[in-house]
Amino acid sequence: MDKYNFELLMNCIKNINDKAGNAAKSAVNQLMTLRNWAIGYYIVEYEQGGSDRAEYGSHLLKNLEEQISEKGMNSTLFKWRR
Repeated sequence: MDKYNFELLMNCIKNINDKAGNAAKSAVNQLMTLRNWAIGYYIVEYEQGGSDRAEYGSHLLKNLEEQISEKGMNSTLFKWRR
């Protein structure tokens, strides 16, 4: 086996792996940003009910965390996205 051809093959594989990995990370970041924006939008709409201001103290975020009970969906995430 020609050493040059093996080096070229190895570099091509590394290159496509890096490019694909970066593209995947970018796509995930974009989707997570859209997801987080939508979650924040729905929470604000629910809290405000069309009003300019929300009625606070309803424990909405903790109730959401308890009812959704999926990994990463917690009151800390909901507060941070608002």
